[in-house]
Amino acid sequence: MTRALRIDKFTAAALELTLREYLNPENALRNLPALKMIAKTAEDTRKDANTLCQMLQKKKLPFEVSVEACESQVGGGAFPTEHLQGYGVVLTSRQKKCQDIIDAMEQLPVPVICRCQKDQIILDVRTLEKEDMNMIVEELELL
Repeated sequence: MTRALRIDKFTAAALELTLREYLNPENALRNLPALKMIAKTAEDTRKDANTLCQMLQKKKLPFEVSVEACESQVGGGAFPTEHLQGYGVVLTSRQKKCQDIIDAMEQLPVPVICRCQKDQIILDVRTLEKEDMNMIVEELELL
């Protein structure tokens, strides 16, 4: 059983490198994406949401675009009940159902993952890097 559950050299090396990052908290926050996302403040997400919102409003999209407060779920593993306050970009359509738009977004060449809440689409910017925003705008223009 021990042999079947033993990790290989590559997994051990990756685990070692990840654990080394945790020895220096500043490095960990800079280099580990999940920690970087968790560490974003509500104000950081508000700024990012406003940036993405302005980019989307410049395009002729079939949505009303706004910024609203939202909660991000930390995860289902270690913190299944933890939520972080932040802001997201809200897309509202009067022509199509929320789930139909989400299905279409997931079928784009680069899928855009979001959630539906109160019949609105929420793009949670906590999980976005600045360079992702242009790509999201380009993808949503394909809808």
